[in-house]
Amino acid sequence: MDAHQKILVSESEPIIAMDLEHQLVEWGFKHSEVVPRRSQVHNMVRRKKPNLVIMDNDMKNGDQDIRSAVQLNKKYNVSIILLIDWMTEELKRTVQSLKSVYCIPKPFDRDELHRLVEEALQRKKQAKLKKMKAA
Repeated sequence: MDAHQKILVSESEPIIAMDLEHQLVEWGFKHSEVVPRRSQVHNMVRRKKPNLVIMDNDMKNGDQDIRSAVQLNKKYNVSIILLIDWMTEELKRTVQSLKSVYCIPKPFDRDELHRLVEEALQRKKQAKLKKMKAA
């Protein structure tokens, strides 16, 4: 684990967002931040250049949130973990087609989330090293 990794949390429930941020600190990540409003996620990713975004996939915005995650991943090359309320076959196919977007159902298991955070950051690091070697 690299404690210097930047992680943004976008969660519609403030208590869950604070809990996630606290959990990241417990896992040793010192550079996590909560995005106060969903509408600010893209701007914060552009400005802060995080390695990972943990996003709530709100049921009422369902597909919109998934599209937003895919756009963030493609535009800023940032890994995304979607906290989802429901899983459809279409969502599974969409996520499987992307290398840096992960899903975890709510209520999520903390150990599973920790594993996904580590996996996402490790993949990001390996991709960066591969790109540097190719240059």
